[in-house]
Amino acid sequence: MKPIRSTFAMLAIAVAGLTTTQAQDPLPSWNDGPAKKAITEFVGKVTKEDSPDFVRRAAHQGRPPCSTKDK
Repeated sequence: MKPIRSTFAMLAIAVAGLTTTQAQDPLPSWNDGPAKKAITEFVGKVTKEDSPDFVRRAAHQGRPPCSTKDK
């Protein structure tokens, strides 16, 4: 029974480590470079409500998209 507990504990530690790493890096599969930096900085600026660059949600969000059949 002890080997099962230790295996489970190691698995839990590994999963916790992976989720922590992903939470710290929003684009973990991207190489560090100017493109990744520019995108993360842009998203940070436009999603913070107290930022002068904040982009509000469009009024039409939440409704189904228009279709060409409506014409």
